Amino acid sequence: MLARFSGIFSALIYSGANFLIVFLLQSQVSRLEFGVFALSQVFLQFGGSLCMALFATPIQVHAARPEAWRANFGSFSKANLLCAVLFGALSAAIVEGLGAGRGFAALFLLLVVLSAVRLFLRSAELARENYRPAMLADAVYGAVVLAGAGLLLVSGRMSNVSVVIVQILGCLTVCPILPAASRLALETLGTASLTPYLHSLRDHGRWLLLNVLTTEATANAHSYLVGFLLGPSAYAPIAALTLLYRPANIVVQAMTQYERPRMAAALLERQRDVLRGAVRLFRGVSLGICFVNIVLVAAILWLLPGLIGTGAYDRDELVLAAAFLAVITLARSLRGPETAALQAGAHFRALSMASVYAAPISLIGTTLIVLALPPGHAALSLAGIAIGEFALTFLCARLYARRFA
Repeated sequence: MLARFSGIFSALIYSGANFLIVFLLQSQVSRLEFGVFALSQVFLQFGGSLCMALFATPIQVHAARPEAWRANFGSFSKANLLCAVLFGALSAAIVEGLGAGRGFAALFLLLVVLSAVRLFLRSAELARENYRPAMLADAVYGAVVLAGAGLLLVSGRMSNVSVVIVQILGCLTVCPILPAASRLALETLGTASLTPYLHSLRDHGRWLLLNVLTTEATANAHSYLVGFLLGPSAYAPIAALTLLYRPANIVVQAMTQYERPRMAAALLERQRDVLRGAVRLFRGVSLGICFVNIVLVAAILWLLPGLIGTGAYDRDELVLAAAFLAVITLARSLRGPETAALQAGAHFRALSMASVYAAPISLIGTTLIVLALPPGHAALSLAGIAIGEFALTFLCARLYARRFA
């Protein structure tokens, strides 16, 4: 029990540090600059989702075979690095096209790669039930980013470029914190065969990739549509408020990473009661944090609205965006436990089909809203996301009931 909540606490430190430095940034740069930076962070999170789906989640299947761990780890690690470089290059090119400088784009490419490497190494430790190093990696990352945020604020050098540099430094701390995994990744980089990973990709990868793509469309269609069609400035208020809901979302992600191996073990031992108990615990924690998060955001909008965008954003737009984001966060908190259980049971195809059905609702609804409304009403684009998120939550709940009732 202590390991479970320690993991959540360390993940909150990691998330809180990122939240603080980006929240400070939004008060130090222009609306356009923050909009560009926020869109780059959307790409960074999407890269993390790809890493989790294609590499970090499947590697858990191989953790139970210690005799082949080195070969499998090396194969997955190399594939993860190659994918991160390709995705990072594409994302950097898009970010530069949106108005970021070439220097920022180059640093962002490095950040995407290092973030994917860090996430994979951390997930590999969790897969082998080495919880303490993974928790320490999160805590040290958070400490480095918090120190960097303080230094940038005091020195008056807060900018898009300086914040990315601090995030890069935070990612580099994973090497001394996870020396065994880091050393194994380096040792196998030149010799590892991609064959084990390609076998995994053939068995589960297409469904995992389909799931992450359609889930991204369900969750973040507004980010891409508003950013590309209305411009980064129109996205900036939504991005600033999205930051305030990060704690609840991070708790869901952290509990998924820590509870999924336990759920998989319970299913392997045919202990359905243990699985259901883990789902109930997950749901209680995620909903509790979700409601606290919603109340805190409401309090900030009521008592300290000037903290968001230094008072430059329209108050009605902020309130509307906050309301929709509260609904979206609630849907994700409700869905998290069942999704983790289904992943633990390797029901990747069924999960992918659920997101395939939900994604068009978000995508079509958001597109119609963005095309029909002027930039000042960009917050309404979140309505399409909210509907799609609850549709996906309903489908996952029904799937969980069918598989584990």
